[in-house]
Amino acid sequence: MSVGAPRGSASSLRALEWLNAVVADVRAGVGPYLAIYLGASRHWDPEQIGLAMSAMDVASVLGQTPAGALTDRARGKRLLVVTPGRSAR
Repeated sequence: MSVGAPRGSASSLRALEWLNAVVADVRAGVGPYLAIYLGASRHWDPEQIGLAMSAMDVASVLGQTPAGALTDRARGKRLLVVTPGRSAR
């Protein structure tokens, strides 16, 4: 953390840690199910499944920097977390 940077309250930091853990758990849990689904239902071969999952990982890495910059500049950070969940309905 840089010198003079504002620090969140203990409860907001704890909530951020929980959010990070849940998102990581969901992301890690989707991979095996996606591979099974693509193989069994869509009849993809292992090479195609590996390429699709690799593309998902590369897109995730490339999207983290702009998403982080947006989050750093946004005033309503909680809205950034809630909006994707609300639009998924």
